[in-house]
Amino acid sequence: RRIAADACTTIICPLYDLLPEKMLEEVASFLAAPSRVLFAIAITPPSSISPYHMIMARSRPNVSRSSIAGNEWHTLDFGDVEKELAAKLSDDDISKVLLHIDAANKLKILRLTNCSNMTGAGLVSLSGSTSIEQIDLSLVGAHQSPILDPKPPLDCDLVLPILDSIINQGRCQLKHLQFPHMWRGGDYDQFNEFLERYDEMDEMLGDGRDVFVTFGDMYFGIQDYTCSECTQYYSSGRDGEDGNALYFCNTCERYHCTQCSAMVECQICEDFLCVDCIPHTFCASPSCTDIVCNDCLSNKCHQCSKKW
Repeated sequence: RRIAADACTTIICPLYDLLPEKMLEEVASFLAAPSRVLFAIAITPPSSISPYHMIMARSRPNVSRSSIAGNEWHTLDFGDVEKELAAKLSDDDISKVLLHIDAANKLKILRLTNCSNMTGAGLVSLSGSTSIEQIDLSLVGAHQSPILDPKPPLDCDLVLPILDSIINQGRCQLKHLQFPHMWRGGDYDQFNEFLERYDEMDEMLGDGRDVFVTFGDMYFGIQDYTCSECTQYYSSGRDGEDGNALYFCNTCERYHCTQCSAMVECQICEDFLCVDCIPHTFCASPSCTDIVCNDCLSNKCHQCSKKW
């Protein structure tokens, strides 16, 4: 239907005026978690309500945004939506999502996969969280290279104060942080200082974990001995009490335990890589079963001396 646009009305006829709540809940059930929240936010009345909206609101029951978006929020991964959509989300969009699901009190895992348009200001809705256990700021998926070109606008000056508000909580639950590659490879004094503060916080909590590598090599800013998927801690060695082992993948620059990700070793450079990260190949000889990473394809097989 059409609505005349004048000083008291809008030209938009919102869904909450047209469809019953149960129907909206059914539609939302087919959406990925982030899309479900965005849908719930989009279909509810604006904060500044017009006379038309006021009249319609009196004739219809209130739409519950929580019934549409859901109440149980353990993990929010923007990798569950199309990459093009995630890349368009603004800080305001992400802030509204976190605020809507009460992320500071409910959310345990946040992955900002493909949110390459954000500066980090939108994470303010997570300030002081006592529930969050894992935050992935790498902006890429679990088995993807963290090197992005062009560099995203994610600003450590905006993000680090929010992380400080979390680690300064006496009930801080953080177990794992994955930082953007550009922070680890850049000259950011405030980032280095945060790593030291986080390490001090960990010591005060008596967790006993080795936290971040704070010296200049490829491991700088990586959380040591902690699986980036299940956050299981593996002491100062690779083997755990459960029989699993922990390895660092040089491609995605993350630690993975063997329970969460299968690992292979390049027979040339002896680096480990996740089988889901980059293609690996066998030797050209049918009688040789050596595995080699893409970086070593130009070399000869050390077993049969044939080219890969």
